[in-house]
Amino acid sequence: PLLVLPQDWSRWLDPTLADPGEDLLVPGAAGVLDAWAVGRAVGNVRVNGPELIAPQAETETLF
Repeated sequence: PLLVLPQDWSRWLDPTLADPGEDLLVPGAAGVLDAWAVGRAVGNVRVNGPELIAPQAETETLF
C-alpha cells in the first residue's frame, strides 16, 4: 500500500498536478504496518464484527 505522510497530503491531493512526484511513490518505513493471518469469515459479506480482524493461529498447509 501507498502511505502518504501528512506533510505530503496537499501535494498528493492537488488537482492541478497531473503527477505529484515520484518521490511520493516509495515504500513505507519498516514497522509502520503490521500484518497477520485472519479467518476465512473475512471474505464473507454476511459477517461483520471486530472478530474479523482478530489474529488467527497459523495453520499448517498441505504443501
